[in-house]
Parts: sequence; C-alpha cells; structure tokens
Amino acid sequence: MNLPNKLTLARLALPIAIMPCLLIIFPYSKTIALGLFGLASLTDWLDGHIARKYDLVTDFGKLMDPLADKILVCSVLICFAALYYINHVVAPWMVVAIVGRDLVVTGLRMAGLSRGAVLGAHAIGKHKTAWQMIAIVTTLVYFILYYDFRLEGPFMEYFRLAAHLLFWFVSILTIISGIYYLIKYKHFYLENV
Repeated sequence: MNLPNKLTLARLALPIAIMPCLLIIFPYSKTIALGLFGLASLTDWLDGHIARKYDLVTDFGKLMDPLADKILVCSVLICFAALYYINHVVAPWMVVAIVGRDLVVTGLRMAGLSRGAVLGAHAIGKHKTAWQMIAIVTTLVYFILYYDFRLEGPFMEYFRLAAHLLFWFVSILTIISGIYYLIKYKHFYLENV
C-alpha cells in the first residue's frame, strides 16, 4: 500500500477520534476536535498531492479518497446536529439536506459510471464544499470559545448567530447544488422510468 492510500486510511480513522471530542465535554475537547479536523484536511490535500506528483494514483485511492472526505464531514455534521438543542447552531434538517444531497450525487455518479461516464465536480459543487468547510471551521471555533474557554455575552451570541446563518447559506447552496446535478444528469435516472 502506497503512502497516499495510507494517508486516506488514516483520514478514515480520524472521525472516530473527532466525534467523542465534539460530543463529550472534557478540557479542551473542542480544540482537540478542530486540531484533528485540520489534520484530516491536511491528509486530504497531502494524499492527493503526493499521488499526482509521484504518479501513485490507484483505483483504491480514487474510490476511498472521496469516501473518506464524506465520512469525515458527515460525522462532524451529525455531531453538530446532536448538539443543536444545546447550542442552536446547526439544525438537524440542515444536516439531512447536506448528507442527503451528497448521497444523491454519489448515486448519480455511480449511475454514470455504470454507463461509462464520469461525472466530474462542477463549480457549484466546489463552492458548496468550500463554504461547507468554512461553516464547519467557524462552528468549531465557536465551540472552542464557548465550551473550552467558557466565553459568554453578546459577542458569543453574535458569533453563534453568524455560524447558524452560515449553515443556512450552506444548506441552501447545497440544495441548489443537488437540484443542479439532478437536472443536469436526469438522463441517468429517467432513462428506464
């Protein structure tokens, strides 16, 4: 197994460490969660960079790299939804919209592959991913300030509201992105209807 694939496997394991840090309060738990999330994001960049630079691209990597990304993001979002009734940042419906869209697009990609077509990422999907990462990191920073450093007051309420509104934006962008993919690739699922 080459180095990029080992990095991908490491990224698959990181959510197992991140989730308890998000769901259990212990000293600096949210800071540790952000550090682990940052490490996972670094391995994502690093495995792709090394694989392309040294021609180490494998079928395993092509399959597992995006899967590892989705598992990482989905596990963090599910933890956010579980904490919603405590902090009111990321509502469960937002997580369902984001995870549901990813499942639908993954299904479309699989349908395309079964017909020999590769459905590449489009600009709207890339924007969705970038804003999703910004929203996740913003929420993690809010959690650090609130849970690890026990900050309170108007600033924290504005910060919480900003993170919540950012997830509203991401949820809407995600839904629009999903609709775009459904319309663009409707021939993959309407063909046999």
